[in-house]
Amino acid sequence: MLHDSDREPFGRRSARPRLGVFLAAALALVLSGLSGLSAEVSPSDLPGLVLWLDAGDAATLALADDTGRIQSWRDKSPSAHQASAIDGLGAPRYLGPAEGAVRFDGTAAMIFNDSPDLDFQGADEFTLIAVVRARRNGSILARTDGAAMQYRIHIPGERTLRVVLGQGGRQADTASVVGPDGYSLLAVRNARHEDACRFTLRVDGRDERSSPAGSGRVPVRTALGGRDEGRAQRLDGDLAELILYRRALTTDDLAALEAHLRTRHASRLAPAAAAAPAAAAVPRAPGPGLEPAPEGTFTIAVIPDTQRYFGPGSGRAGQSGEPRNPAFVSRTQWLADNLEAQRIAFVTHAGDVVDRNNREQWRVAQAAMDRLHGRVPYGLAVGNHDLIGRSGDSALFQETFGAVRFAGMPWYGGCYAGRPGQPTAISGNNANSFQLITAAGIDMVFLHLECNAPDDVLAWADEVLTAQKHRLAVVTTHMYLGGLERFGSGEPQGRMLWKKVHGERGNTPQQLWEKCLSRHPNLFLVLCGDQSASIAHRQESRGLAGNLVHEILQDYPRGSDDSDWIRLLRVDPAAGRLRVITFSPAQNRVCDGLAHLKDPGQHQFDLEIGEVLAAYRSRRRGP
Repeated sequence: MLHDSDREPFGRRSARPRLGVFLAAALALVLSGLSGLSAEVSPSDLPGLVLWLDAGDAATLALADDTGRIQSWRDKSPSAHQASAIDGLGAPRYLGPAEGAVRFDGTAAMIFNDSPDLDFQGADEFTLIAVVRARRNGSILARTDGAAMQYRIHIPGERTLRVVLGQGGRQADTASVVGPDGYSLLAVRNARHEDACRFTLRVDGRDERSSPAGSGRVPVRTALGGRDEGRAQRLDGDLAELILYRRALTTDDLAALEAHLRTRHASRLAPAAAAAPAAAAVPRAPGPGLEPAPEGTFTIAVIPDTQRYFGPGSGRAGQSGEPRNPAFVSRTQWLADNLEAQRIAFVTHAGDVVDRNNREQWRVAQAAMDRLHGRVPYGLAVGNHDLIGRSGDSALFQETFGAVRFAGMPWYGGCYAGRPGQPTAISGNNANSFQLITAAGIDMVFLHLECNAPDDVLAWADEVLTAQKHRLAVVTTHMYLGGLERFGSGEPQGRMLWKKVHGERGNTPQQLWEKCLSRHPNLFLVLCGDQSASIAHRQESRGLAGNLVHEILQDYPRGSDDSDWIRLLRVDPAAGRLRVITFSPAQNRVCDGLAHLKDPGQHQFDLEIGEVLAAYRSRRRGP
């Protein structure tokens, strides 16, 4: 600011420089408007504002006590909403004026007073902007009862930004990772194009994904930091600011508002994104490929969850054209093309073969697996996405991969017939199956168990493993390793203590181990998927007989068509070693780290199996 002593005396000022300054300022203002890089605006400067939560304004937060627990959070928009902590769920915590953010710890959530302003759907235009640091995952803003979806803006285990709009669940994900090291500027803009709305996702000022919006309303209140009125998908992260307009902001308005937020939160936001194509749209150069498997070895190929479907019935972007799953096809085609070079003796699918459990997706899955059918032994575990609801009904899986498909295959051992008195669709007709192979002189049994297999299935599994006690045993089951007590990469990892399906009859992974797997001395390997937040994890256990058991999780991100990671388990009997290789056929390279699991040692590693093979040979010789 100029002081009087710093100013020129009036009489000495030149009119010409003053005019030049005026013209330059005017020209800059005009060019600014023409370029779309208008001056920053505050949220209240733009019409249509219906929600503005600002953790930097401590006066809007009513604290329950001196620990910072929040009783309510007042909206600064003209709508004057209020979000209140939910009794019995705990409360989010104010991090103080220096941080200017509210922490949701994965247990707390808030509910808004009922208002038509927050009752928007996919057919309505809106714009949402948030400054968030995702420590793990969970919902930011949601209106759903769990079964039906109106909207959900959330961060899944992959730590992307995901939006689901409509009861059809139209879904899109960003390519960029959100947190946990810093805050991200997220935006969702739902705008009408001709007769329908389409939503666009932005991360740090850059468009990343676009998708048609579904529609439909659900008679529940809107939740902040959770869903199902706060009971599920609770956010584990910090929220600094959240702004909602009941209109699609213009490109200029959105850019100006993002510029304001970037200035205000400059100390915590990453630098503005360059105007370049989204990361997923940039083609990757082919990698160096994979050397052939050495003589004397053999390979067990593991296909993790294959839920990236497009086309009708997918609920994702790209609803037109035929149902398709490029990443599934590239996996099985590569395996088919490399059966000999990689000495592949068996292929196992870890479950969640489909995403929406409809016939369109099952036809795609069948076509993908047809590339292997009749050429190599294989089996599939039934995941929770492969079932109708949570009942354990796998009727559509059975239509596609029932026992009749494998009849006559010399390696097919059989399947569980189902519990007497209940429909075959529950656990029967290849929903639980076993296969028998011999590779490099080693006899093996592969057992595929459905997600949260009930006691009657485990009794059958006991019979199979006992009857095949002289064979090395491998079990693939969908849900096994992950967050011990809940979903999340930041949770303690191990055999999970929770379950998803089969209700009271279902067994948790820990119960599966205690009731069945730990009792069989020929078991040496357990494979699983399901936990996309954890991605990869492994541990060693000892069965009741002292046998060494390697347990391995693989559920790789599905953010793009070339995210087609497979696991190749190369068994070297002479060296007593199991080498685990994570490889992408589309990228033609091994995995040397991911954005949210950087350690290469989590993707490529060796396991010692000399002890396992010695015990196997001893059993073969007999007493």
